[in-house]
Amino acid sequence: MKKKHCYRCERFSYSSIDSGVWLCPTCGENLVLQPPMKAISYIEIKINKLNDNRQKYLDLYDKKEKYVENC
Repeated sequence: MKKKHCYRCERFSYSSIDSGVWLCPTCGENLVLQPPMKAISYIEIKINKLNDNRQKYLDLYDKKEKYVENC
């Protein structure tokens, strides 16, 4: 799945094909000259969120360990 950013209305347009005529569904701007980007899937978003939460937990754990050592 690919996506293109419309600079006219500032929205994204999604498609499974990145060739041929590609019109913005919101404003009708021709997006053929815009470079296609990889659209992030729902699963990738969940994985990124889980990794972020894991990192926050590890950061808090490190702070707790340092606090306990200083007491």
